[in-house]
This record gives sequence, structure tokens and C-alpha cells, in this order.
Amino acid sequence: MRRNVSNAARGGSLAGLVVALAVFALLAAAAAARLAPAARGPAALAAARDLAARWRSLARAARADGRDRAIVFPLSGGDEPLVEAADGDGDGVGRDDIARGVDAAGPPFTIARDHPGARIGKPRRRLPAVPPSTGFIEPDDPAVRFGPSRMAVVTAEGHATPGSLFVTSGGSVCAVVIHGAALRIRIYCLSAGGAWRRR
Repeated sequence: MRRNVSNAARGGSLAGLVVALAVFALLAAAAAARLAPAARGPAALAAARDLAARWRSLARAARADGRDRAIVFPLSGGDEPLVEAADGDGDGVGRDDIARGVDAAGPPFTIARDHPGARIGKPRRRLPAVPPSTGFIEPDDPAVRFGPSRMAVVTAEGHATPGSLFVTSGGSVCAVVIHGAALRIRIYCLSAGGAWRRR
């Protein structure tokens, strides 16, 4: 009789352990789902900082040898891959010169290559304008905002094409803003409350 009670107790303990493990697994999965956007968020900020560093590096190279540099975005079919290019004939960086090999261009690259999970893009919802602008960014507004040429140029004189672009990762979005006159680069990320914060 004692043996039967012992077996029953062991069976009850095993069943309780299985239930406890199942509950723990469900709680862990729920916590991971809640934390996933936060975990992916740093990838957007890291990618934005990397792009800002690229522009600063291009500006240093342009000042050093007197040749304009640019980050070139696709004209159609999305915002990536990107290409870095350098003027080869003294008339500025141009798509025709890149195509002919006159302006030297590096290999195409994507943001995700160095920052998995991040890409150029923004949520398809209305966002507040990025400082110092006011108003709103509409859902269909482009993620890359460097005019019809879609080239962000830095010159040997230290000037740059003014504009901005958005980088997203999961639920996070950051903006890289370039002020042209003195190549001032600012990074902002959208807070949970819906306001842009300088980073």
C-alpha cells in the first residue's frame, strides 16, 4: 500500500513539474515578444550612426584630394543598395560618369550587411517632422529625401547636399539629417511617446 502511495505521489510531482515548465515557457515567450522591438531598436541607431560616419569619412577624403564624393541611392526599385562614388573628371559626381567608369564607384552595399535587421525605410504611418522641420511626414513620403538626383554629395569645400533618410529596425526608426552648408549631421530616433529625440 505504501508503495502505491509513493508511485502516485511521484506521478503527481511529475505532472506538476510539466505544468510548471509549460507555464514558464509561455511566460518566457511572451516576454521575448515584448522585448523584441527593443532588442532590434539598437540596430537602427547603429546603422544611422554608421551612415553618419560614412559621410564624415567621405568629407575628409574630399578635402584631402579635392574630389567630390557621394553616397548614391537607386533611382527606382527601392532605397538600397547604396554606392559610394568619387568624382573622376572635376565636374562633380554624376550617374552618367559612374556608368561610364569616369567617376569611381565602390561595390554596392546594403544597411543589413553590417547591421542585420536594419534597413532604409520608415513606418507607413503619419510621423511628426524631424527637427528643425515642423509639420508631419505622410505615410507615402519617401524614406530617402535628397531631391530627384537621390545623391548625397559632399564637396572639397565642405558643403553637402541637404537632406535626410530614415533607418528602421523592427518597431524602431531613426533619421539621419544633413544640413548642407557646413556638413552638420544630426541623428534623431523616434521615442515610444512619438517624439524625435537627438541621439
